Amino acid sequence: MPRSRELTATEVADASAVAALTFALAGIGRLVAAGTFFQVLSTVVFAVLAARRRTRVIIVSGWAAASMGVLLGGIGPVGQLATAALFGGTTGTALRRGWGTFRAIGLSLLIGWPVVAVVTIGALSIMTRLRELQFEIVANLADGIDRFSVWIDDVVGGVGLDSVGDTLVRSVDWGITYWYIATPIAQAFITIGYAWIAFRIARMVAKRVDNALGAPSVDVCPTGEGPPVPLRLTDASVRRGHELTDVNGIDLHVEEGQFWTVLGPNGAGKSTLLHAIAGLDDLRLPVGASQGAALGHPGGTALIGQRPDSQVLAPRVGDDVRWGVEGQSDADIAEILTAVGLAGFEQRETSALSGGELQRLAIGSALARRPSLLLSDESTAMLDPVGRQQVHRLLERLADFGTAVVHTTHLSDELPASDDEILRIGQRRTTVVVPDNNARKPGDTVLRARSLDIVHDAGSPWAAQALHDVDLELREGELTLITGSNGSGKSTLAWTMVGLLKATRGAVELHGEAMTGPDARVAIAFQHARLQVLRSRVLDEIRAQADVEDVTPVLRAVGLDQPDFATRRIDELSGGEQRRVLLAGLLSRRPDVLILDEPLAGLDDEGRLRLRVAVQHFLARRTAVAIVTHEPNWADDLVHQRVHITNGRLSVLEPGLER
Repeated sequence: MPRSRELTATEVADASAVAALTFALAGIGRLVAAGTFFQVLSTVVFAVLAARRRTRVIIVSGWAAASMGVLLGGIGPVGQLATAALFGGTTGTALRRGWGTFRAIGLSLLIGWPVVAVVTIGALSIMTRLRELQFEIVANLADGIDRFSVWIDDVVGGVGLDSVGDTLVRSVDWGITYWYIATPIAQAFITIGYAWIAFRIARMVAKRVDNALGAPSVDVCPTGEGPPVPLRLTDASVRRGHELTDVNGIDLHVEEGQFWTVLGPNGAGKSTLLHAIAGLDDLRLPVGASQGAALGHPGGTALIGQRPDSQVLAPRVGDDVRWGVEGQSDADIAEILTAVGLAGFEQRETSALSGGELQRLAIGSALARRPSLLLSDESTAMLDPVGRQQVHRLLERLADFGTAVVHTTHLSDELPASDDEILRIGQRRTTVVVPDNNARKPGDTVLRARSLDIVHDAGSPWAAQALHDVDLELREGELTLITGSNGSGKSTLAWTMVGLLKATRGAVELHGEAMTGPDARVAIAFQHARLQVLRSRVLDEIRAQADVEDVTPVLRAVGLDQPDFATRRIDELSGGEQRRVLLAGLLSRRPDVLILDEPLAGLDDEGRLRLRVAVQHFLARRTAVAIVTHEPNWADDLVHQRVHITNGRLSVLEPGLER
């Protein structure tokens, strides 16, 4: 199939991110008066993009960056950003083709130098006053060097520096007289040095990016022109680059209005399969693929991912649903938000939504495009039980109205009554090593919240109180379960107790002393582990948390002691495996307090068992552990204290052990 001329959603996102980053670099360069240095950095950023994406992506990104450069004032920033995009494109092309330094410089001379020379000569021809000013600056500089060389020659005594300065002055005078010849010659030498520096730096950066994200994929899988359904995969295998993944032998025939459930444990390849169906850039279905994915187009394919925060773009809820879709009235937006359980949220800020609310919004934004095929990648994982049922019923209703739905899950209770539309992938045997826990002993209070109030956007018309007069104690070696529905304030409490949010009223005390901000003794694991796992490989991530040589014990504690697991890339892991890598790193760090924010979301039965064992390891080390969740019955035998939050108010469901 021929490649699509239109940019995919991934390409648009990459182009936008690079344009914004290089614009910021240009702005910093103007503030610190180091424009040339930051221009080189911008060139490197564009080069990495060009090494991994099609030429049209770098053109779009460069045009966007140069257009924004107008906001920085004058033609200088525009020219800098355009030049960075031009030479970044040639440098990235050389990297993509595996060329060496000399061929990369040659390409920059062949393509970049003529463009810059013609534009410069044209600008100097038109803006005569600017040309005279620039030449006067150069002449004064040459004259100053000449005077300085004469002075040095007089002091030292006849070393001939005066002749050097005189030669420089005559050369500059000639260049000013014949500027239309001298300017291209000078720019040729500047281009050689510029291209050499940019290529050497970009090559090092590109290698690190490849290690983190995998080999670049430029031949983007097309969005296609045909309808996304019917979708027919017969004995299909997903191919990443040139190698088959572990998702093989797939039989999936999706017709209009069907609801397919793909069931499998974490790491089985469910997301990989959906990404391939969606036509994302680094995945291919060699046999049985549909005519076209049309990802993101009205009436095409919509993909709801595991990370709703990565799909929400606008600052307000209503604007996000309207984003990129023409003809949406206020009534249409209200109807969509009501359908996904967000009635009345039109003016709410997306930054203040809980994880579950963000997931509902992502679904609503996908529905606004009225897709023919909706790919739901664990879209119910972050919701509470009631919300999960609501969204699942919504997906079923979509199928009733003709939208084909493929929904992945690890939860068997989401399976339909009939086996006719179920695809099961991945099997796994679970073995765990449970730590020898000490008998329960009363623990001292480690972390305490006193009379906490949190008001979001305090002092503004959108002020909303998230926590009301909360008192909570976390004790060493004890597990506290903090439950509540999505949006009740659970995550807000967790973030406040680790010092990431400042209390409007009240205080948080660590070992009896008030906390004024984050403290290394108090650790938190967010809902999405990828936000915290910053290194490219498992071994490096754990060693970054604590100075340990042998990471096998902590990997074994979280059930990741498979051969060569420590050397695997983080981006090759499933969401559940990434979360366990994060826990392994925290286990090696030995914090006094550990707060886990919705750690059960997205975990299959094995993942939940592994999490339980990891928590037991922390408790055995007398760490105070708090788990924020909407599942009140998890690990009943480990829980010492259970509290519930409703609309920001905390109540004790079960008293702690006798002190």
